[in-house]
Amino acid sequence: MGGRGGPDPVRKLRIENDEKRVALKIFLPGDTPEGTFSVRVNDIAAGSNIRPNREAGGTSSVTVAAAAASFRNGMNRVDVVDANAKTVASFAVLLERGAPLK
Repeated sequence: MGGRGGPDPVRKLRIENDEKRVALKIFLPGDTPEGTFSVRVNDIAAGSNIRPNREAGGTSSVTVAAAAASFRNGMNRVDVVDANAKTVASFAVLLERGAPLK
């Protein structure tokens, strides 16, 4: 549980040691302007010129396949930036790497 009863601001992610890409689906705030977006993981570009997808209920999301090497063990930061370089969404990801499942 996050601060003031909201969602936990830290997302948890576990990937296998041999993973090459990590798919991210990020829901944008309701007041996000139209346009294209870029996604950065720890200040490393993961995708650019991404058009948002319309979701049920009128929300929007962006989807990107980020290189697993962009993530480090422990705490990571993911930012979604609009075409004017304004951050529209930002959150922390706690990453744990594990051995491939047999």
